[in-house]
Amino acid sequence: MNLKTKTLFLSLFLSTSVLAIDLTLNISNIEKLEGTLKISLTDKAEGFPGNTDNAIREEIVAVDKNKMQVTFFNLEQGEYAVSLFHDVNDDGELNLRRLGVGPIRFGKPKLPDEPIGFSNNPRIRSRPKYEDCKFKMSGNRTIEIQLQTL
Repeated sequence: MNLKTKTLFLSLFLSTSVLAIDLTLNISNIEKLEGTLKISLTDKAEGFPGNTDNAIREEIVAVDKNKMQVTFFNLEQGEYAVSLFHDVNDDGELNLRRLGVGPIRFGKPKLPDEPIGFSNNPRIRSRPKYEDCKFKMSGNRTIEIQLQTL
């Protein structure tokens, strides 16, 4: 390789390395040491939370501690949001339970029957919005997420 080729290769390598950043999640309040954590990282409001078709990354991690750490490597700078749930029975779905005695013709409202969590730890009164959970990534970052049981 001549000097120009080496210089071009080195500059391309360095420019892509600088853009790759990591996001570490410290997940706490895990009550049962069974099942898996289903984690979705997204950069769009559309389908958040719950629609994993729009996730840019997903992780499924076996639960073996009350506090878990998961890292998404090689992300680009930008805006993201995280949603996750503790799939206690490991059936691959967020199980829901009926609430109250709503009219049968409209169906009864449903709440998650398994612990859930989101970036920025919003207080959950209804389905969290992307705007409430989003955060910016301009360098390596660690965020804390506490699972909540409704």
